[in-house]
Amino acid sequence: MLGRLICLVGIMALFVSENAVADILAQNTSFTNATIGVGFSDGQSVTTPAGGPWHNIQFNFEQCATPSGTSCLSTSTNTPFALGNLFLLSQIYDGLPSALNNATPGFIAEATTITGGVWIFASNVTLSPGTQYFFYMDTAFNGPEILYSTANPYAGGQTFEANSGNGTTYGPDDPILANVDHAFTLAGTPTTSPEPDTTLLLGSGLAGVAGLIRRKPLR
Repeated sequence: MLGRLICLVGIMALFVSENAVADILAQNTSFTNATIGVGFSDGQSVTTPAGGPWHNIQFNFEQCATPSGTSCLSTSTNTPFALGNLFLLSQIYDGLPSALNNATPGFIAEATTITGGVWIFASNVTLSPGTQYFFYMDTAFNGPEILYSTANPYAGGQTFEANSGNGTTYGPDDPILANVDHAFTLAGTPTTSPEPDTTLLLGSGLAGVAGLIRRKPLR
């Protein structure tokens, strides 16, 4: 009996874990180039699909797993990339990456947590459907090769970049970047069907197990 109850609680925990998995809201997996050099800070505008709204927002760029110039473009083992803090804005930003803060026009949120190369926003940050958002790094990276495409594969946005060769600010009108998109992934979970609180659900299950154990007659 006890073994069956423990198994039931395990299944409940698995359900909660599965239910918390984020959905991909927008993604670009196409790339033809990789950044080579130093002092890059990258941004990308993204348009959310129909549905939503979404919370538990996650975002990442893609990095060559084995940086080696353009040869890394043929590998299938590229990894998520995130460095420093990521700012979520409602409008284009034309300034220094290091000057981004919560007073920046259009500021919505800042992600300061990185897990597995992915920026994780606070769970209460919410994205609306059919809306364009702007994601900007506040930190320059040296060495990692971040993947991008010059063929404008993602119609819902474009790349922004600040570096020594392209200008130290996120110039929004740079014609070189007008048709460029980074390889990226934006994910989140719908808020229309609230997820059960993990602690509450598991706590209720364990309490039920404990209650049944107490009611079991002694022999």
